[in-house]
Amino acid sequence: MSEKDPLPPINGADRRLVEKMVERGINGAADHLRMLSFWRRLLAGDNDPEEIVQGLAMALQSGRYIRNPGPGRSMTVTINISGSPDAQALADALNGALGVG
Repeated sequence: MSEKDPLPPINGADRRLVEKMVERGINGAADHLRMLSFWRRLLAGDNDPEEIVQGLAMALQSGRYIRNPGPGRSMTVTINISGSPDAQALADALNGALGVG
């Protein structure tokens, strides 16, 4: 590790701590510097690699997180249907506007 952390290494971390910190990083509750400090201290400490692996696997389960598109990112779709409104016509127009199907 090229940088030293002023805080002591983390010893005896369990999978729940690892899971919690991954979640905090994904959700933006912990900033970049805090995450760097945590991971440096965790890897410098006396920890069971299996606990770290289990915590990572628990936190990164498929489908558990839906990425937030962030502020200012939105989509506006305007659909004009001529004639009598029809649910299938609306669905087809929406699919066409979104490039689906």
